[in-house]
Amino acid sequence: MKSIPKKKIAFIAIALCFVFLLSFAVLAFIKGRKLTDTESIALHDYSDSLINYFENFEDSEEYEATLYQKELAFTLDYFYYEDSKESITTEELTNFLKDNFNTELNMETIEEDFTNLLIANKCAYYDSEEAIIKITPPSPTKKERARIPITKYLEKSIKKKGNSFEVSYEKYVIESAYDALNCLSRQENPEGTEGSEEQSSEVSQSENTAKMMSYLKTESKINAAQDALTPECTKELSELKSTITIVYKTQNSKLFIEKIEH
Repeated sequence: MKSIPKKKIAFIAIALCFVFLLSFAVLAFIKGRKLTDTESIALHDYSDSLINYFENFEDSEEYEATLYQKELAFTLDYFYYEDSKESITTEELTNFLKDNFNTELNMETIEEDFTNLLIANKCAYYDSEEAIIKITPPSPTKKERARIPITKYLEKSIKKKGNSFEVSYEKYVIESAYDALNCLSRQENPEGTEGSEEQSSEVSQSENTAKMMSYLKTESKINAAQDALTPECTKELSELKSTITIVYKTQNSKLFIEKIEH
């Protein structure tokens, strides 16, 4: 039996080590780009309350606004719809912009910024004497709510890149809240219900239909209708309108929006 030359053994050993190290590096790279359960929970805990207001970042022929002004408009929507606040202090505005966009409030341009059509359309204005922003949009009637389109963003994909998360969303627009209500009712009661009308009503009033009914009865704001829409009903009632990508970044164990791409 021929002996294997030492040089050949050394070459094979080096090749095996190289393959092992390469495999280890590839696995480490893949693992580093894979979202853990903890990261997914933290990301969605942060982003779920922001999704309804991404429309402020999309370009519009009607509104010409800078990125900073879009961030202001987003902030106003968040305070009004999520926190039910009709007045916010400049300190609250400063903190929100800093925490969520890493952006500083520009007090030198604030009065001019609030004349921008995107912001003015939210019936928001800056009271310089009290240093307070007041938000007083009219509440739509029941008839008006039936005709107001409902924008819905659905998460499409998530890519992890180091300490950043690139999340793509698809935008849909549902033209009728009553169409949405009917779809949710069918989805929650696919076979219908038997018994009295009262029993049928109680069965159909599960969480999502209850939210949509609350909106239509003027008992809640449009974010309740947006939250009620399921992905299935959203895609059934609307075609894809556009996509937007939000890059979230972690810094000091906190998430903020680093970049918006659309």
